[in-house]
Parts: sequence; structure tokens; C-alpha cells
Amino acid sequence: MNKSQAIKLLQHEGWTKADASRALESVDFSTNPDELTIRRVTSPFAGPELSKRQNLQRAQKGLVKKKTDEMERRDKEHASKIEKYEKDLREERGFWRGLVGRVYDKARELGSPKDPMVEHVLKEDDDDSKVA
Repeated sequence: MNKSQAIKLLQHEGWTKADASRALESVDFSTNPDELTIRRVTSPFAGPELSKRQNLQRAQKGLVKKKTDEMERRDKEHASKIEKYEKDLREERGFWRGLVGRVYDKARELGSPKDPMVEHVLKEDDDDSKVA
């Protein structure tokens, strides 16, 4: 039996390829070992050692899942905060542009000259309301 056949044999019994390779490190495949020799060499790894490794792998996968879920939750939380801040900013801008517009209109009624900067800001407000 060669190494790849031995690994396949162990994989059919629920071993991972990496675990099988580790367990077979001490086997001299140049002597063409039989199945009984393979089983004798791997038996110390098959019991508690294999279970321990598999439990550690499951625990590690659980930690990775937990961290991934935490990162996704934080991403959603940040996205919602950004959306709220943008909404609040739009409302604030709307309030101040409205106030500036009313004061500017009143000043124009009282004879103040046109102000290009105020006209530009109020035009931006009109453009923003068309987009939203």
C-alpha cells in the first residue's frame, strides 16, 4: 500500500487528509506496508488524539464564526449610523437654507442688492430637492 492509498483508507473512516498525513509520518512506505501495519501505526492517533484535534478545530471554527458575525453586526451598525448622520445633516442644511432664504427674500423686499453667494446656496438647495 502506498501513502495515497493509506490516506484514502483513513479518509473513508472520517479522517481529514491532514490528520491522516500526520498519523502516517512515521510509516516507511518503501517497504510497501499492508493495511494492518497502517492501522497499527495510526491507532494511537485514532482515539482521543483525533477527537481532541477535531474538537479544537470545531472550537476554532466557532470562534471564527463569532468574530465574523460580530464584524458584520458592526458593519451594519456603522452603516445605519452613517445613514442617520447623513439624514440629520440634510435636515439641518434644509433648515438653515430655508431660514437664509426667508431672511434673504425679506432683505430683497426691503431693497438689499442681490448676493451671488446667497443665490448660489439657494440654487444648491433647489438642486438638492430635485435629486432627493
